[in-house]
Amino acid sequence: MEYRKKFGTYDFPDQFLEIELEDLEVALYAPPAEREEEPFSNITVSFGKNPYRLMEHKIFKNAILKQLKGKEDMFVEPQFSGFGKYVGNGIPMYQFEIRESNGVVTRQCYLVGEKKHCLFQETTYEEDPVMDQALENAVASFQWGE
Repeated sequence: MEYRKKFGTYDFPDQFLEIELEDLEVALYAPPAEREEEPFSNITVSFGKNPYRLMEHKIFKNAILKQLKGKEDMFVEPQFSGFGKYVGNGIPMYQFEIRESNGVVTRQCYLVGEKKHCLFQETTYEEDPVMDQALENAVASFQWGE
């Protein structure tokens, strides 16, 4: 199913439910079965502005890395990894993964635009290929809005 927001469009599987968190300007997505458990695995999508031009996307990446390292104490014995690539119509994307010793895995995918970014964040509490595939598909389908 395609979702259209002011900042862009992206796809999630039809069985995923959208929960808009208006106060935070964040949309949350999860399959129905996940929502029966607390806490439940989910993917959030948010939009943000930043001071970096599109051609400075590597500087943006370094700023995010610094920010993540500064929040290291928020995680339980974290292991960090990451990579970058281009998706869709040549949109720079940086993915950071935080694996905690308690089994929680957080994947953050930043899609970078001209002084803006879109963050897709997956949080799982156990290995979940359905969630992983939904994140990959959403990121791959992303297109900036006007």
